[in-house]
Amino acid sequence: MTLAVGRRVNRKSNLTAGLEGFYDRSLRAQLRDTARVSVRLPDVKKAGVYVGHELLFGRLAFVSHLGFYVYNPYKSNNFYYERLGLKYHFTERVFGNVDLKVHRGAADVIEWRLGMKL
Repeated sequence: MTLAVGRRVNRKSNLTAGLEGFYDRSLRAQLRDTARVSVRLPDVKKAGVYVGHELLFGRLAFVSHLGFYVYNPYKSNNFYYERLGLKYHFTERVFGNVDLKVHRGAADVIEWRLGMKL
């Protein structure tokens, strides 16, 4: 889940900032496979803040974000992450993204997003 704001600075650039929450079910499955039955599994939810840039090409945009985890009880990754991807505006208000979420130079997650501007 993401809540973001953006500001267009010129014809080709948009600056963004946002808050987001993550729930990675693969971490939960990995912990369940390695833990004993009686052990309580740690919380795998995460929350982060990010700043970013969008390079605009008409309806298409190249997205780059730098984010920091503000809530990360199970330390599966570093305290920061990068997101690189493509964003396409289907209409004036509806858009979709395909992104790579990167931790320390290793792409960990492919994200598919669908969003709406308010």
